[in-house]
Amino acid sequence: MIETSVTHGLFYATLGFFFLVGIFAGRRGVIDMDHFLTARGTQHWVGLGLNLFAAGLGVWTVFTLPQVGYDFGVLGAAAYTFACVVSFPVLVLMGRVLRQRAPDGVTITEFVLRRFGWAAQLLCNVTSLIYMFIYLVTELTALGSLVAAYGIDPLAPQIAVCVATAIYTTVGGMPASLLTDKFQAWFVIGLIVLATIAFATRVQIDAGSIPGSAPLQTREVAWESIYVLTAADTAANVFHQGYWQRVYASRSNRDLLYACVLAAALSVPVFFLLGFVGVVDVWRNDPNSFDQNAFFDVTGTLPDWMTGIVLVLGVALVCSSVDTLQSAMSALLVNDVFQTKLPLSWARALTAVLNVPALVVAARNLPLFNLFLIADLIATIVVLPVVMGLAGGAGFDTYLTGLDFMVGCVGGLFSVFLFGLGFSHGDAAYAISLLGLPNGLSVPGESLGVFVAAPAGSMIFMFLCAALRRPVERLLLRRDPDAVPDVPSLLRGPGHSQNLLGAVAAKEDDTTPTVAADAEADADADVALPDSSASAAGSSDSPSKGFVVSVV
Repeated sequence: MIETSVTHGLFYATLGFFFLVGIFAGRRGVIDMDHFLTARGTQHWVGLGLNLFAAGLGVWTVFTLPQVGYDFGVLGAAAYTFACVVSFPVLVLMGRVLRQRAPDGVTITEFVLRRFGWAAQLLCNVTSLIYMFIYLVTELTALGSLVAAYGIDPLAPQIAVCVATAIYTTVGGMPASLLTDKFQAWFVIGLIVLATIAFATRVQIDAGSIPGSAPLQTREVAWESIYVLTAADTAANVFHQGYWQRVYASRSNRDLLYACVLAAALSVPVFFLLGFVGVVDVWRNDPNSFDQNAFFDVTGTLPDWMTGIVLVLGVALVCSSVDTLQSAMSALLVNDVFQTKLPLSWARALTAVLNVPALVVAARNLPLFNLFLIADLIATIVVLPVVMGLAGGAGFDTYLTGLDFMVGCVGGLFSVFLFGLGFSHGDAAYAISLLGLPNGLSVPGESLGVFVAAPAGSMIFMFLCAALRRPVERLLLRRDPDAVPDVPSLLRGPGHSQNLLGAVAAKEDDTTPTVAADAEADADADVALPDSSASAAGSSDSPSKGFVVSVV
């Protein structure tokens, strides 16, 4: 292992480099609020692809991915790799619709407000903040474990990363995050290439230990993990506002498409190679290995120069994710919670303050994989009602309301409880504990059932509520045209009609806008978003804020 003084030097030199890049990006030109939050319409597909690649990485990958490979073998590593890249085609499909229907937006939860009302947006805001906060905590926790393996006390590096990234994202906002992510992506690509060469030439494996070994066996849990990890990771990334900031930063839909293809092409080999490290750890058949640290079991056999590269790689990974999360959480709070009423100086200060509670929780060194699964489950319950809000072409714009949205989410939660009752043959305490997924993926059928019940339940209850609500509204209206009560404003977006038949009548009069024409307008053309100055001028205090919404 390299000397502690050298380790400190490598860590702080790498962090200092990214700090200077971020400060440089933040001091270029005048930044208004819209540019600070989105850098709207500025990114070519190559730069955006590197950004999306870096945003999906993090130092958690050097712990979680090898551990999945160690526990579930080659199939598990492949499943997690697949799960991590499915988000990119979803981002393309949802991003095109979001850019069309909310051209001046910042986050996806802002669209939820216009489509389903305040209550739905509040739920999505909470879901998004929980996920991104847990993501930030896991990054800081993983960073602590990384530097501890080099004999460094974790607290000082954790604070240093938070302070450095907070300063340059506070100064430069989204533009700083975009530029540093490009550098970090190239860093990661180069270091992964070097690490792969070192692993291939230095790590010794007994060829006789490979045939018939555990990593080549297909366990039931490993097969289940293909769906579970894919559903969990895809749903959670919908509530990672850093991705939606980058959707709006794209110059056009075509740039967004090519960027996602590039990000996926870079992510597949990197994620699989990291997962394969756990498989290699099993094949080494080292009696001194510790299965909770599969990555360092293998890297501990490498020469000192290689362990130094691993440390630099870890710093690049943690900076790429932490600055993205800081920028994303500040955008959510400033744009959605405070409705852009905060001055830019307060927005910058808020970015820095977000790190304090994350540092406190990270000091507890909680299990990373379980933290992610809890956040993923919450996202899985809420994600399909959000997707239905974007599916205007299927007629849902005049069918589903904010009330249906909220009932669907509560129903998804209740469905997990019902599954727990059935799985445990009536044990209510166990059914409640499933909401925290205490067993992770280790119990066959358990996590699969949870991640099927959550989205299926939310959809069933959402459409059941709509199916029961609409006939009641019709019946009441036939008896007395004034009998249908107003829908509370927290359950409908601004401009939405207050009952079903009102929307139908409005459509017959041809007096209200729909999204039908918008669906044809987008096609496959390069639909460029307005630049920062134009969008800033258009984002007034008007409730529509440039959104295209249909009357419900």
